[in-house]
Amino acid sequence: MNVSIFIGSLIGGGAERVTCNLANYLIRNGHNVNVIVMSQTSTSYPLSEKVQIFPLLYLNENRSSFSRFFLRIKRFKTILRQNDADVYIVMLPITIILFLLYSNLTKAKVIITERNTPLSYSKLLQYALRRLTPKADLCICQAKNIQEWYNSIPNGCKTKIIPNAINPNFVKPLYTGEKRKTIVNVGRLNDQKNQKLLIQAFSKIANEFSDYDLEIYGKGELENALRNLVVSLNIENRVHFRGYVENIGEMIKDVSLFVLSSDYEGMPNALIEAMALGLPCISTDCEGGGAKFLIENNKNGILVEKNNERQLVNAIRFMLSNREKAINCGIEAYRIIEKLSPERIYKMWY
Repeated sequence: MNVSIFIGSLIGGGAERVTCNLANYLIRNGHNVNVIVMSQTSTSYPLSEKVQIFPLLYLNENRSSFSRFFLRIKRFKTILRQNDADVYIVMLPITIILFLLYSNLTKAKVIITERNTPLSYSKLLQYALRRLTPKADLCICQAKNIQEWYNSIPNGCKTKIIPNAINPNFVKPLYTGEKRKTIVNVGRLNDQKNQKLLIQAFSKIANEFSDYDLEIYGKGELENALRNLVVSLNIENRVHFRGYVENIGEMIKDVSLFVLSSDYEGMPNALIEAMALGLPCISTDCEGGGAKFLIENNKNGILVEKNNERQLVNAIRFMLSNREKAINCGIEAYRIIEKLSPERIYKMWY
């Protein structure tokens, strides 16, 4: 089988990791895979040397934005006409829209895959997806809420739920050593991840749990605003911004609590990875439904309403005050390794 995957780039992000891991899985099972990207880039994740990459724009092509756009379109149309793919897998909304606009140029099957919740997109982007999705053969979603959005499209394509697989680097024995008195959050510092909510909630219990600190991993456009918020709440000695790190699993494996404070997510990799480390986890019941899919409330974690500071404060207080319950939540969370094993998930893709 010849498979072509179309994505913006192979740098960073959950969709990019899925692309590389899926490509590697298909290669190992005897299939041919190539990847089409919008611009020539390096890769953030291991990718088989047997995978051929077709960039629509090369690094040395210094052109105006206008000419770059039309050069990409020209090359993309040529690839669609000449490629012998049996199936295309298309990641992320912009590339999905571009592909479906020209999907008449190929007779291959077309699978589009939604990595977030469409409700987070602009009205224009949602409109384009609704108009064009019927041209696809299948839409792969990460959670039920996302699937329901695509199922509501008149004459839309078939849909299927396939959650994210666990990063193989996080599949390891459960850590049983001493826990640091630290609460941790991992994610880009932006409105979606809503670290502001977590910082405000932490400030409410900081005096009550004076030996606990908060660590935030990630970079983003709101970093300065969040640092200023920490200062205004007089907790600058208790909140630590750690930036982006490559070995996040090693950095957080011994913390006492993980908190995801997002307003919306597809299938949140940061939460999956925290659960795979056996960490007690709290998450907002964010739009998209991924957190609700992962957390069985009060068994392997705690769900709170999105942007509900009071509920988040109470959940953190409960976890820090009831260490036996927190440890049991972590042990139950660790079972996510079986549910989302890479072999199991990529077999679903196949």
